[in-house]
Amino acid sequence: GELIEFNSVKKIFTNPSDERTFGYISGRFG
Repeated sequence: GELIEFNSVKKIFTNPSDERTFGYISGRFG
């Protein structure tokens, strides 16, 4: 896989700076 974004988990889940990360968290990918 490809690491799109690396940051504190809390920040990623509350304010992902990459749309692909948000999509992954939302269940659109993976």
